[in-house]
Amino acid sequence: MDPLTLLLTTVLATTPVVVTEDDTTLPDGCRPAQVAQTLQARFGTPAVHVDEVIVGHANGLGQIEFSATVAGQRAHGKGAIDCPARSIVAFGMGPEHGPIGALCPPPPRRTHATVACVRHWR
Repeated sequence: MDPLTLLLTTVLATTPVVVTEDDTTLPDGCRPAQVAQTLQARFGTPAVHVDEVIVGHANGLGQIEFSATVAGQRAHGKGAIDCPARSIVAFGMGPEHGPIGALCPPPPRRTHATVACVRHWR
């Protein structure tokens, strides 16, 4: 996706992003809000809602994990993003078969927004 299309799609996106934990040392394009907006721009449709996104940075790529609602069904996925290009370079998603814990700390109040946060490597 060219940068202008990505910018316009991000600006016009209808789903807000709530960042519950950020890390200013992450490279541009890999901050939680930016990754959530990239996923929304690429996959967000009325049938797909990105619910949560957690991002870390390793081996030169943004490492992402996310949960989504796809046509009313819960889904879970992982992938990688080229941060400066804001381009998804690896992606996989499938149905959730059972409960999966929250990826991010909860926002201060319930919201329909996409919740985004950072991963702390141990």
